[in-house]
Amino acid sequence: MNDLKGEKPVAHSGQLRQTRRQSASARPGASSTAADSSTRKPTPVVTRKPSQGAAQPRRKVVYKVGADGVETRLPAIPLLRFSWQWISGILTIALFLLVIFLVNSPMFRVQSLTVNGLTRYTSDEFQPLIKGRKTSIFLFDTNPVMHSLRLVYPELVDPQISIRMPNQVLVSAGEREPIILWQVNGNAYWIDAEGVVMQPRGEIPGLLTVQSAVEPPLTRMSNKPTSVIDYARMIIERQSGSLTSEELIDYINPETLNAIIKMNAILPAGGSLVYDPISGMGWRDPGGWEVYFGTNLSNIDFKQVEYQTILASLVEMGVTPTMISVEHIDAPYFRVE
Repeated sequence: MNDLKGEKPVAHSGQLRQTRRQSASARPGASSTAADSSTRKPTPVVTRKPSQGAAQPRRKVVYKVGADGVETRLPAIPLLRFSWQWISGILTIALFLLVIFLVNSPMFRVQSLTVNGLTRYTSDEFQPLIKGRKTSIFLFDTNPVMHSLRLVYPELVDPQISIRMPNQVLVSAGEREPIILWQVNGNAYWIDAEGVVMQPRGEIPGLLTVQSAVEPPLTRMSNKPTSVIDYARMIIERQSGSLTSEELIDYINPETLNAIIKMNAILPAGGSLVYDPISGMGWRDPGGWEVYFGTNLSNIDFKQVEYQTILASLVEMGVTPTMISVEHIDAPYFRVE
């Protein structure tokens, strides 16, 4: 019995193996499927980043209250991630605040003009040019100030306006040097070598002094207003920019300027230059009479000889003239009291 019992397991196991072989042979595609699955490439793993709007994970913080093991959970702290957009945002805000500070800070606000290179002008004379323009140095516009400067002070040479930090506006220009002092009815004018007529500023000794009953003859009609209508017209033209600084400069007649210079060369000691709108240039002799040579002095030598001849004849006759005119060499004349 024991022998028979020991053979049963062996026969049963052999029967199981035979059954498995038959089932395997009945499924011929199973082996090929297993072989294909062994040679098939693995499927790649795809990971996705969380979207920008997705909630970021939060870090949990647990705080131990006491030694008995009691713990409390604090509110979760979000995990922040570094981004270059933060840097650009911080810089933008910082620059915006800096601009606001620079524009509104009293330290950079223009208060006055500073004059440089001018000896006969004071800084107070230029302050009205920036009236209503006392703003930040970063917003200050020099163009309207330059335009006003050229219109108000056309006699200045090459005016310039520059800006210096923190709040300085600097005016620099050259000054014309007068050579002639023209006096008329208590008023006075300066005239430089180019013939520019300007208002006196201070006193300069050694100028050629001309006494006259009229103002200096100009090359063109003066632009100075003589009535309320002329003044209003000039203001409108200045605001529209149709007037230039060159148009506002008064020039003396070139013939008169040349006559003054030539007459000064032959002026007798003690004499003074005079001008008459009809008789032209001449001088007041120390003897008390006046002599006129006109404005055309191309033949000044002949006129001077003619004058000396007439004066000698009058002295010989014992006549003291009040005026001698040799303006026209072919028709000289004189006056007596």
